[in-house]
Amino acid sequence: EFGRSCLRSRLYGKALKKLTAVNKHFTDIIEDQFDFHTYCLRKMTLRAYMMLLRCEDTIYKHKFFVRAAFSIVQCYIALHDNPASAQDGEEDPELKGLSEAEVKKILRKRRKAQARAEEESAEDKNKDKGKKSDSKGKGKAIKQEDPDPDGELLAKVEKPLDEASRYVSILQEHAGNLIETHLLSMEVYMRKGRLLKV
Repeated sequence: EFGRSCLRSRLYGKALKKLTAVNKHFTDIIEDQFDFHTYCLRKMTLRAYMMLLRCEDTIYKHKFFVRAAFSIVQCYIALHDNPASAQDGEEDPELKGLSEAEVKKILRKRRKAQARAEEESAEDKNKDKGKKSDSKGKGKAIKQEDPDPDGELLAKVEKPLDEASRYVSILQEHAGNLIETHLLSMEVYMRKGRLLKV
């Protein structure tokens, strides 16, 4: 829901971040089922194995995956139609009505301030790591920081229609009975210039 609301608000980076997390969740489910294959064959629980195979066949038909994939495709279509939104990130209301030179100046100042803040945070982390290595740790797992918390890298894809067509092919295979699948595939292939696929 948050990803879809970000899509409606034209915050494409955040929307892609949340929506691709749904895709990753379903991919993890499929990868976890590989362990169950060997377990079922070893323990001879064939009924559970048949249920597993049926589940694998229908995992991408789940309504939450289908909704997320629809929204991902819509997001990539919007990024293709408006590539400036991917480069500048979200539209800033403070920058509206300013000349191009003033906008560039403000963006340059913001980048410098962000670079300084990143350097300071990196120095603080190095100091914290030094303190942690001195103290006796009991093997606690350190949570890795997300390098792209707002999804800016996901929004700066060079060919958003290629990414969209990847999801469209999954939808056509598993959710081909829904009209939205065919409408989105038509939009993607029209923009790619592949009229025969339309």
